[in-house]
Amino acid sequence: MIRRAVPAVVVVAAGVAALVAALAVGGILSRGSSENASRRAEPEAPPPRPIAVLPFANLGAPERLGYLTVALPDSIATTLSRVPALAVRPFARSRALPAVDDPRAAGRELRAAVVLTGVLMLEGQRLTLALEAL
Repeated sequence: MIRRAVPAVVVVAAGVAALVAALAVGGILSRGSSENASRRAEPEAPPPRPIAVLPFANLGAPERLGYLTVALPDSIATTLSRVPALAVRPFARSRALPAVDDPRAAGRELRAAVVLTGVLMLEGQRLTLALEAL
């Protein structure tokens, strides 16, 4: 078997995409909480909204990129944990779940109101990451 090194640009691009996605999800989820808090006479911090990040599915990416199905969601979970309006469930617990066919059932088991899932795809030389918040 011939192993080809993954270009650093692919890994960096995937990391940047994961960071941007995490910040976008964090902004969307925390926006509603901050808008409601600003309308009240007495500002009161709402309880953090529980979120779980599940390992990503690998659709067509070679095995050498398989580590990204765990590394990227772990990075996203770490980034989201910095958002005060979110209570991120430990990624180690999400990763320990058996293969997830129903992300909502995994969310119930993890006691999360929101579940972030993703799919990693390699199309030619293009690495694509599709995320979904349920």
